[in-house]
Amino acid sequence: MSPVVPATANLAGPFAPVSDSAWLTITGITNGVVRFAFTSNPMAARVAHIALLGQSINVIQMGTPDYSIGTSNLWEGPTSASDSVMFVAGDAWTATPNVAWLHLSAANQSGSAISTNLAFSFDTNPGATRTGTLTIAGQILTITQAGSSYVATTDNGAPAFVDPTTKVETMAAGSDALPVVLPATSNLTGPNAPISDSAWLTITGITNGIVSFAFSANTMALRTGHISLLAHQPPPRRGNDTRNGLALIGLRCVAGVRRADGK
Repeated sequence: MSPVVPATANLAGPFAPVSDSAWLTITGITNGVVRFAFTSNPMAARVAHIALLGQSINVIQMGTPDYSIGTSNLWEGPTSASDSVMFVAGDAWTATPNVAWLHLSAANQSGSAISTNLAFSFDTNPGATRTGTLTIAGQILTITQAGSSYVATTDNGAPAFVDPTTKVETMAAGSDALPVVLPATSNLTGPNAPISDSAWLTITGITNGIVSFAFSANTMALRTGHISLLAHQPPPRRGNDTRNGLALIGLRCVAGVRRADGK
């Protein structure tokens, strides 16, 4: 601090300078000069005060710039499109993707203090579900893009995706699971719980968006069952199918199961 004038002023006892914050400490007084120390600040800017001879002197310590994003995870459909995330920056920032299928325009790659929706785009997914990230001012946004076989639905109004791929089972009794619902945190309970339309096909559990099911042995003609998932209705049953010894579990907005006795 600037020296007190005159430098011989009494700064001891009841006249000693006092800090009002634990992170700011008085370290010494020499010839009217009050010295102090402060701890590192990992957060936003902060203010403390030193009381000196009846005066309150502000000490402002700059902090780590405040950056935040509206969410840390987004789920996208399999076709190319664009989306955005709410972003608040207290200082200069940059943003970069870690995979080639995620894209940022020049205006969304860097900037100064701002509060905005940071936009990005993504390519069509030709294969399995995949994950990429955007690093935005040190904040990580994870983007999961549904595989090419997924279709869009909703979970209480929020976007969700299910895989309608038909599944094939053998004649013997057994168990299997549907591809994971995206996001895996989708509500699959209560009115959203998956439902089978056939007695030989039963739902056995739901874990992290994966619906498990079991089926009884089939000694007769091919049969089809369906699992309704996130309020979707079963696809129409096909005509006579003479392939014995198989069970097909299809999910065209739902899961459908075919087994060999026609039920």
